[in-house]
Amino acid sequence: MRKKYLSALLFGALLFASTGTFTSCKDYDDDINNLQTQITANADAIKKLQDMVGEGKWVTSVVGIENGIKVTMNDGTSTDILGMNGEDGKDGVDGQDGQDGTVVTIIDGYWAFDGVKSEYPATPGSASEAHEIKISEDGYWEIWNTETGAYEKTPYAVAPISAAQNTNGSWTITIKNADGTTDSINIPATALASIEVDEPQGYNDYSASKDMTYWYGVVNEDVKWGWDGEETMEAGFYSKLDKDVRVLLNPAGVHGDSYNYTLKNSAGVEADVTFFKTAEPYTGAALTRATSANGLWVLPAEVTKKPAADIEQLRRELYLSFKVNDGEAYRLALEASDEQGNTVRTEYDNTVTLEEADAKKNDWVSIESEYYCLIGETYYPEILKQWNKGGQVYKYKLRLNQDPTNLRRAEVYGATVTEDGQGYVATKEAGVYNPIRYDICGVFINGETFVRENAISVYFTNEMTTDQSWEVNAINTALDANVVDRTKLDSYINSQLESTGKVFVYTYTYDLSEKVAALSDTEKLVWDQAIQQGTIFSMRNDWERYPNGLIGGEGEYNSTNLNWLMNQHMTWSINPRNAKENPNQLTVNFYVSDSWDGWTNDEATIEAANFKLNTAYQLTLYVADPENRTKNVTEIVLPFEFKQPTLDIKHVDGKFTTWSTVKWTDGNTYPALNVYGHLCNADDNMQLPLYDSFTAWKAKDGDKVTGDYQQYVDNAEYYDITFDVPANSQVMGMTGNNQTAQLDNDLNYAAVDHNLNTFIDWTELNNVATPDNKILPIYMDVDYKFYGVYDSNVEDFVLFPSSWLASSKLDTKSDTYTTERGTHKVMLTNDDIDFTTPKGGAYYLFDDLDGINAAPRAEINGDTFNEINHYPFTGFSDQAVSYQGHNITGLFDATDNHFSAVEVGDMTTPVAVEPHVLTNADFTVESTTGNRMIKDALIQPDASKIKVYLVPSWSERRATSADNVATNITKINAFRGGMLVVLPQNYNEQDGAVITVTLKDVWGYTNSFKFTVTKL
Repeated sequence: MRKKYLSALLFGALLFASTGTFTSCKDYDDDINNLQTQITANADAIKKLQDMVGEGKWVTSVVGIENGIKVTMNDGTSTDILGMNGEDGKDGVDGQDGQDGTVVTIIDGYWAFDGVKSEYPATPGSASEAHEIKISEDGYWEIWNTETGAYEKTPYAVAPISAAQNTNGSWTITIKNADGTTDSINIPATALASIEVDEPQGYNDYSASKDMTYWYGVVNEDVKWGWDGEETMEAGFYSKLDKDVRVLLNPAGVHGDSYNYTLKNSAGVEADVTFFKTAEPYTGAALTRATSANGLWVLPAEVTKKPAADIEQLRRELYLSFKVNDGEAYRLALEASDEQGNTVRTEYDNTVTLEEADAKKNDWVSIESEYYCLIGETYYPEILKQWNKGGQVYKYKLRLNQDPTNLRRAEVYGATVTEDGQGYVATKEAGVYNPIRYDICGVFINGETFVRENAISVYFTNEMTTDQSWEVNAINTALDANVVDRTKLDSYINSQLESTGKVFVYTYTYDLSEKVAALSDTEKLVWDQAIQQGTIFSMRNDWERYPNGLIGGEGEYNSTNLNWLMNQHMTWSINPRNAKENPNQLTVNFYVSDSWDGWTNDEATIEAANFKLNTAYQLTLYVADPENRTKNVTEIVLPFEFKQPTLDIKHVDGKFTTWSTVKWTDGNTYPALNVYGHLCNADDNMQLPLYDSFTAWKAKDGDKVTGDYQQYVDNAEYYDITFDVPANSQVMGMTGNNQTAQLDNDLNYAAVDHNLNTFIDWTELNNVATPDNKILPIYMDVDYKFYGVYDSNVEDFVLFPSSWLASSKLDTKSDTYTTERGTHKVMLTNDDIDFTTPKGGAYYLFDDLDGINAAPRAEINGDTFNEINHYPFTGFSDQAVSYQGHNITGLFDATDNHFSAVEVGDMTTPVAVEPHVLTNADFTVESTTGNRMIKDALIQPDASKIKVYLVPSWSERRATSADNVATNITKINAFRGGMLVVLPQNYNEQDGAVITVTLKDVWGYTNSFKFTVTKL
């Protein structure tokens, strides 16, 4: 039922219902004070009821009193909730008396108002079927009409304070507020508000599920059993549920052993299959009026015996009751009832199937008992009902195993069986460290007997330690793990892995010296023994003894099975106190892998087999007494929560690559990888060196890695990239569509361009390069999982095969150049051209000087790049260069229009440009200075054309007689080349032209620069 607890009580409408004219402020103040007093009193009363409900108390009666209601709880305390009588109004309308509270109950199945049964039937049923009485918007009680299937209003008005009994016996107290709204509080008529069958949680949880089996056995004559036939099982009809039932009671503090539990069918009739002993708290043995802190209780399945004379009738009735369902399982509700007859039940979602006990003579019975037991304490083994025929055991007895050595030890050690034959104890300290063996015999509910020798083996010991708990520094960090050499891996971890595959480890250490020093001398002796023998346990060692060895996980990960699995993926150790290095150091290793054996089916399975990120876990290590493993020197508690690993494979600008961003066709912005392609002499493809665009390589360490690009980082194999490859091309060694490459296999390094495994076909590039200079994009879908397990969320990127030429900055350093005074000529050198590659390097267009020596363009560019491979664009000559049949005409080849010009002024009148290349024969030496000069006759202005000359550079050299220079001239001076521009003859002062120079590469990409030349 829905509950609403009052957070504020507004009782104005309850306390005065009329208005009037007041003759003095005092009268008004008195009313307000009285009102406030009652509001406070009622608020305190409601708070008191809430507190008592929280303490597990329940209501036993609710009655109407003058001006309100009285609520009495099971401990005899009572609480009044009252309205207020209005005083007579002064010179106005009399105040109305506060109304008595309405108490709604159920009498003989009908709703009753203040003790008077109405004609309206109540509708009991399951929680999903119940329809409680409720209040209409205009303040009348409404009940559920089963015929119409809807609520209908009664003529009974709701008082300002009212209490209504619900179909499950609880009470709802309702209070009208000043604004006409209502608040309510629900009070159980029993301490128990709800009950639920708690389903088994994991493989080692042996409580009953909601699908139960009811065993029965027919014993037609008395059965003798026991060690010497001293026990008798009388003839009769025996039956029981197969397992104990665990229930969750709400509120958690309720006394579960105060209730009787039965299974009932939908007609409210108790089924023939419900027989439970007194409820026991789930976490321990039953105590008088015990409570279970977590609300979990166990209902032990009780064996019932009916007289032998009634066997045939009982069998027939039982079969007939199941025959009603045509052999189908009963659907039942578990009901809890108290001494007053109040009941609470579950939904009808529990099923019971009838089966005849099928145990045979000496069938195996599994037993669970303590292996290490303290001297002087009595222990009782548990018959495991879930295994073999344990669920069909009626009674059992123990005895000391009759082997003479065992009997002799038992005499010396004081080992005996309890008087009822169901427990064992040792009383003498001589029993320390020595095993005692016990036999068991018993009888099943069908009369078959069993005997099992050496069923239990027990070591008795003294208690030398006091359980304590140490919490060490928590882990709350990125799961940055390192690969482990499988040949050196702990054998326990190796055994869980497939034969191939990597495993990574995160290692945690903590110095326990301060905590160990605080142990007593006796405890230190036990500690040393535990560390030496390695008795440091957790869940994986015994998940029944250490169920909290690892807890945590969320959602579907929060299960015993998965926590047990995670616990298996750890190792731990503690160094001895006398260790030479790091004494008392706790080391815990956390392993992650995509290769856990049996957990490699798919990504979800791989993830489930590893620690979940951003999830709180707690590891507990139990340092157990080696001679009494039920006792621990200490528990070491390590909380841990791993965050996303630090990204290790990142984008970096390489020697031939740069990263930027691009807005893609889906509207999102992605990283963009521009790779500046190379040309191989063997073909005309654009070769793309990708290898240094990712931090996918291990650094040189002088040992294993002696050079660059030799070994991939350990995570590189988990970095997958999927893409479509352009026609006749290859990306990371792949061709075709929807190809997936891995960095560690397919990101290849090659010192020779032709050996690179990524290239784009000339035709594919030329189609986009001409005429719009576009770039061919390749979308790269990235799936990178750290250690093959955790999604890195690395973005996809777009690969752009890029032209060095088109991506370069190309401009003149000045917008305008003027001719030499009185001439039409101006020389531009490399100092005048800003040609910067996308990697920031400088490119030179012309031959130059290095000191006094000529420096050919190819040589000075070769300091940074190979001009032919890296810059396969327009040559600076009058020669055409051919690459696999694709010609690039020389810049100064007159057959191609690499130059264009327009007149300054209107900027539309074209001017013809005529390119030339000067050679050695076109130079002369001035005899009086030794300076080289271009022969003037060769560079005279044309009438209307602009002439441009590629001018070579010359080194300084010794003068010879052939130079015909003056005798005092001993050297021929160096000459700096460049590009000579000669304006037309018809240009006057301030006339000029804007000249555009366009360069083109082998794939069809272009770049250009322009400048203005004016006549001085």
